[in-house]
Amino acid sequence: MNRIFTTLLGALLLINLSFAQDTPNGSLYVLNEGAFGGLGTIGKIEYPAGTYQHIDSIEAFGNQILVHNNMLYAVDGLGDILVYDAQNNYAPVDTLTGLSARGIAFFGSQLLVASANVAPFFRALDVNNGYSEIYNLDSVDLPSSRESIQILGDYAFVSAYGFPSDSSVAVINLSGQIVQTLIETEVNPTSVIAVQGNIWVGCPDFFNNQTIIQQINPTSFQVTHTDTVGVYNGSLTHDDDEIFFDDLNGSGVVLEYDVTDMEVDTMTIDTTGFDGNVYAMTYSDEAELFFYSLTDYVTFGQVGYFDESGTSPALSTYISPRRMFFVQSTAASVDPIASVSSISLYPNPAQDFLQIKREDASAAAALTIYDLQGKMLLQTAFEAGAETMTVPVQHFPAGMYQVQVVNGQNSWTGKIIKR
Repeated sequence: MNRIFTTLLGALLLINLSFAQDTPNGSLYVLNEGAFGGLGTIGKIEYPAGTYQHIDSIEAFGNQILVHNNMLYAVDGLGDILVYDAQNNYAPVDTLTGLSARGIAFFGSQLLVASANVAPFFRALDVNNGYSEIYNLDSVDLPSSRESIQILGDYAFVSAYGFPSDSSVAVINLSGQIVQTLIETEVNPTSVIAVQGNIWVGCPDFFNNQTIIQQINPTSFQVTHTDTVGVYNGSLTHDDDEIFFDDLNGSGVVLEYDVTDMEVDTMTIDTTGFDGNVYAMTYSDEAELFFYSLTDYVTFGQVGYFDESGTSPALSTYISPRRMFFVQSTAASVDPIASVSSISLYPNPAQDFLQIKREDASAAAALTIYDLQGKMLLQTAFEAGAETMTVPVQHFPAGMYQVQVVNGQNSWTGKIIKR
C-alpha cells in the first residue's frame, strides 16, 4: 500500500490512505491491561461515533480479545477465558478456568487454546458442546509453553512462550496431530501471523532493542527468510502486504515492513502532550482504519484512529490498552439464522472455482464470501430464477472461508476450504 506520511504539529501523525468512499460502521473491542495492583478492563469503541462503552473489569494483564459468532472472548491475566454475549448487552455467558491461556483462535466450532506454564500447552474445545475438550497435546507431544496461534489452511501455527526457554513454532493439523513438531526460530517468537499466504514470526530481542522477523513456508514448514527490524516489539500488526512494528521502549517510532520488497519504511507518531508511549496498533483491512493506543502504563490509556478525514482525537479508555479487535457492522452477523432453502457448495475444498447451487430460485438472493476475520472478499447476487452460480476463488489465499446467501430476512451460511 502506498502511504504519504505527514507530521502534524502538536498532534499525531496523519496517514493518508486510499479509503473507500463509504467507510463502514464498526466496533473496536479493547482489552486494557491495567497496572500492577489493579484491574484490567474490557471496553468497546463505536466507529465512527467515537463513543466508549465499559464492558467488564477483569484480572490485570490479559492477553487477547476477539469476537466470534456474536460472542466476545477475552483472556484475562489469570489465563481464564471469559465469554460474553455480544447480542445481549455483553451478558457473561461462561468462564473457562484452569487453562493458563495465552492465545486463542477458532477453526469452525473448535476453540483452540495455547497455554503457558501448565500443560497441556495446546488443546481444542468444542464450542457447540459446552466447551468440552476435543483433544489436547500434553508435555510429551508439545514440551513447552505456547503463546499465539495463526490458522492457515488446514494447520495451526503455534509459537512458543517464554524467554529464552524455547524458540520454535509448532505446526498442528486441525485433528490434533503434530505435523511438524518444532520449526526452530530466533529466540522468543511471541507473535505469529499470516501475510500473503506465508507465515511470519516476530521474535523481540530485548537485549539488542530490535525484533527479528522470519518467514515460514506453509507447505515445506521451513524458514525461508530472516530479517531484523530496529525496534523492540511484543506483537505484530499487518495489512494485506505490510507488517507494522511499534516501539515498546517509547520512541514513538513505527516501522512498516513490506513483505514483497523486504524493505522497511519509518514513520513517527508524535506523542507530544500525551505523556505516554504508543503501546499497540491494529489495522482493519475491510474498513481501512489504522488504530493505535497510548499509555503511560500507570495512570491512563487512550485509543485513536486514522481515517479519511484525518486523525481522530484520542479517546480515553483505561490503563494500557494492549489488545484490540475490530468488527465491521456489516460483517458481524455472518452466522446462520433462519435458513434459506438448501444450498450446495462444490467442489469443497475448492481450488480455482466454486459452484453454489440453491434449491429455491424463485427470488433474487445476495451472495457474499468472507474470510474468518469477517473481511468481505466477494459480493454478487443470484438473479430470480437462477439456480447455480460459479465464482472464481483462485486468487484467495489457502484457508477457510464463509459463504453467505441472503434472501430477504433469511440467510444461510456455509464454509469452504480453499486449497
